[in-house]
Amino acid sequence: MTVAVSQVVFIGPVCTGKTTLLRLVADRVGVEVVDLDEVANLYYEEVGRGYDALQVKGDEVGFLASYRWWREGHPHAVRRVFEDHPQAVVALGAGHTHYQDQHMFDVVATVLLHRYPILVLPSSDLDQSVEVIRARSVASRDMDWRYGDVDFIERWVKRPRQPRPRPLDRLHGEPDTASDGRRDHGPPGWTSRTQHVGADPAHRLGWCLTAPGWVIWTRLVDE
Repeated sequence: MTVAVSQVVFIGPVCTGKTTLLRLVADRVGVEVVDLDEVANLYYEEVGRGYDALQVKGDEVGFLASYRWWREGHPHAVRRVFEDHPQAVVALGAGHTHYQDQHMFDVVATVLLHRYPILVLPSSDLDQSVEVIRARSVASRDMDWRYGDVDFIERWVKRPRQPRPRPLDRLHGEPDTASDGRRDHGPPGWTSRTQHVGADPAHRLGWCLTAPGWVIWTRLVDE
């Protein structure tokens, strides 16, 4: 089984280079690319969760409560962007893939069922990734993503309860040989590598693409 480029979805926190990677894909492969963050408000507004409504809600109930309310529109946006751009390589920020609510998670997991989410991090070391992402975000957006006792960057990187690539058993170690004798391959230019992160051997990282300035990994666990 060969993974088509159009099946690839870049996911990950802010300031990890997803948008830049989209441009590289567009330049080198020539396929349509879409950064959901750039068009999401159109879809949020379809369900009454647009940016203007978020600002009004924030004035009423504060940031965290309004953020949770606003998040209800995110699974809808994920579903709609793939309806409108079925052959595109899409970038989804962590806000569109990281869910604590089971129903929201299931909606997005279903949308991505036959696609290959690629987790983009600045390092395979999770602590280092948190530090780098926070520094980049503070420098470029003046935001450290800490609100009260919630550290969003820490949550996105270290507790990524987000859709995982499928089929899982064909995304780590050496390429499998299918029953018909064909070799299983990842996206063009990617190598199959397994790395254990931290003390828990279940924290595996698999398909790897090294590009200028990045190491991009597919996380193989769903926590």
